[in-house]
Amino acid sequence: MANKDAGRSPHKKSPRLGDVGNICDAWAEARSPGQAKVCARVARTLKLLAGPLHPRELTALHFQAITSRWRQSLSTSTVWTYTVYLKMLAREISAVSGVAGLAKHIPRARTPEPRKETLTAAELSALLANAEPWFRVFITLCAALGLRHSEALDVKREGWNPDKHTISFIAKGGERQTMPTTEEIDALFANAPPGPPMSGIVELYKGQPINRNSTWWAWQKTMKKSGITRHLCVHDLRRTLAVTSYELTKDLRFVWQVLRHRSLGTTARYLEHVDKEAIRPILQDLWTPRRKGEPIQ
Repeated sequence: MANKDAGRSPHKKSPRLGDVGNICDAWAEARSPGQAKVCARVARTLKLLAGPLHPRELTALHFQAITSRWRQSLSTSTVWTYTVYLKMLAREISAVSGVAGLAKHIPRARTPEPRKETLTAAELSALLANAEPWFRVFITLCAALGLRHSEALDVKREGWNPDKHTISFIAKGGERQTMPTTEEIDALFANAPPGPPMSGIVELYKGQPINRNSTWWAWQKTMKKSGITRHLCVHDLRRTLAVTSYELTKDLRFVWQVLRHRSLGTTARYLEHVDKEAIRPILQDLWTPRRKGEPIQ
């Protein structure tokens, strides 16, 4: 009788690795809150098409089918964003399964033109005047500090340091970041209604939980009350701060620090339409390949 405790035969097959669907689920679940929604959509799309397959059975045709479907129904900017996350997912599948090079099968997406909409001083004043108190706090965080939508909702009372005049929050990508406040922002925290320190400052002012739907409807309502008819979104507050900061300083690196982009090239693309003569050469230097050791002119 064979010994049950005997070592496994070297010829015995190893256990089957997780299929594509399982890896998609795990990858989406592990994303940061700011990425969760988009990642879940991307993972679900690949899972519906190739969920039962082993990673080694994935081909370029699977990825081409997905991106082709996106191009038929989504905007250029959305297709570009989804493709970026699809490549991230493909790399994760490669890392888990040992099947190299899956991301290389994904077609390149056309880079969208950066949005150029900004608010005038009159429009921003009208929004602040017509917003409910809690939403005025939200607008102020986005307009004065350039916070993204999810970042403004994440700023908590405990993240405020009144002695150093800073706030900390979970930024895009899941990193905790710290930035200086203004007197107006300090006053918002100092005068906030009582509540748990882990509550978001916007939530404290509203007195109840908030999600992106809450702020979306509040934005539409406030825009209408303010008499603003052109299409503006919350992210345009951040873009307005970027453009205004550059016009005041002509310092691209200052704007880069305010926006907290990982790449200076991302900041430059935000502002290319504002000062093409100055910024286009910078973009050219950033994106032109160079030989090893060759300096940037």
